[in-house]
Amino acid sequence: MTPVYYGGYTGRPWTFQRGVIGKTPDGGASWGITEIDSSICFYDVQFLDTLRGWVVGNSRYGSDWYGLILKTQDGGDTWEKDSFPVNSNKSFVAVDFVDTLNGWVTGDTKLLHTIDGGINWEIIPFSYGGDLEFVSPSEGWGIVIGVIYHTTDAGTTWSFQFNPSSMDIKSLSFLDSLRGFGVGTKDTLIFTTTGGDTWSVRGMNTGNLPYYDVIFLDTLMGYACGECGVVVKTTDGGVTWERMWVGTNSRLMSISVKDDKVWSCGEWTTLSHSSGSGWEFQLPWSNWLRGVQFLDSLNGWIAGEGGMVLHTTDGGDSWEVKELSESDEFRDIGVRDSLTVFAVGRDKNDQPLMWRTTDVGNSWEKVSIGGPFIRAIEFVDTLYGWTGGIDGDCVRIYRTTDGGNSWNVIANVDSFVTEFHDFDFVDRNRGWFVEAHGYSKETSGTIWVTTDGGVSWDWQQTTFNKPLYGISMWDSLIGCSCGKDVLLWTTNGGVGLGWNKEDTAG
Repeated sequence: MTPVYYGGYTGRPWTFQRGVIGKTPDGGASWGITEIDSSICFYDVQFLDTLRGWVVGNSRYGSDWYGLILKTQDGGDTWEKDSFPVNSNKSFVAVDFVDTLNGWVTGDTKLLHTIDGGINWEIIPFSYGGDLEFVSPSEGWGIVIGVIYHTTDAGTTWSFQFNPSSMDIKSLSFLDSLRGFGVGTKDTLIFTTTGGDTWSVRGMNTGNLPYYDVIFLDTLMGYACGECGVVVKTTDGGVTWERMWVGTNSRLMSISVKDDKVWSCGEWTTLSHSSGSGWEFQLPWSNWLRGVQFLDSLNGWIAGEGGMVLHTTDGGDSWEVKELSESDEFRDIGVRDSLTVFAVGRDKNDQPLMWRTTDVGNSWEKVSIGGPFIRAIEFVDTLYGWTGGIDGDCVRIYRTTDGGNSWNVIANVDSFVTEFHDFDFVDRNRGWFVEAHGYSKETSGTIWVTTDGGVSWDWQQTTFNKPLYGISMWDSLIGCSCGKDVLLWTTNGGVGLGWNKEDTAG
């Protein structure tokens, strides 16, 4: 399917990869990338105009995958989850809207249909779906395991139309009820002028690579994307194709066009393109990102797997990326001041790891620190900071009073703590940490507080049983903690039953 509905617009492709969305404002000459979440796989994208669009895919939680629909109202700058029926699909692979109200999303077992812009979705039983392409609120085409089907009743019933034995069809793009195009696994374009009753086949001659998505804007101009980061463009109806260099070798699964802008998405990276100025990556990474901290509204840092550290000086509009060591895994980042930053985690042998820069990231050095795999780090000023991790059945807490030049063990919080995750201190004395399991290693969460700089810790009573992963305190009284499907907040520093719960599941 063309992941975009074309209705008078002349070109703005979009395309995807894992947890990122790419956008081009100039027809494919340059691209920018928006990172959403590296635990997400995107498979399709569609924009109705330059502002309103959807992406679909799946999101990993633990060892399971769940269907995901995201929508944007501002051209892809921000995205929010769209609600849909529970247990409808483990994965969504295609989305298609013909106007602001009528749309379809298909997945591994079912087809979803909306007539109110995604506010409500109806489940239509449908075998495994591939691409979708509708030309009206009633008529459309779908792909099931490389075979093309046709519907005239908004997807309620489908009839077999075409089964090309020589190729596996992956994507369709229809201009109207008669004229359509398709691509697949054999570097081949198929096209019809009879609404799919008959199809013709034409070689693309672009290197014998499989293609996963195609979009035609009119009878002459079209785009396709596929394996090895390939994006190709035709201006003569598919007779010849020009390959565009987009700067990635990753598989691209979907492409969308609006107003001379192209968006594409897929596995591990996403691009965005603009006419004439080359392809530009804003956030070209595939690694899990684990820790983030901003010094102020402009200057911030992120650390993640693969020894990756990112730095922004413009509030996140652009990021400088450094890979300190491919074998290292950073779990958190601590900003001491405008020059000095610490990244902590573990190396490939599960040994504690700490890197430090004192020149805004221009150079980095390893800091020797014994003990466990380090999970978190926190500074309250240029001298006082804390770090820690799991060591057997306890959390081992380190503190520095000289800006990170030396670190000393000040506490071993014993007994049932098994998954320490995050710190937050509001001054040199008062701080909190959270963990993701409780007594007997049951799935639950615990909050601990210190009033003596981390030397001793007390458990704060709560009334929930879900793991906690993060905590943030604005001052000694007001703060919040988040975890699996739960958000907690306090206005008294967590004293007594001072943590209030709001479930966030769904």
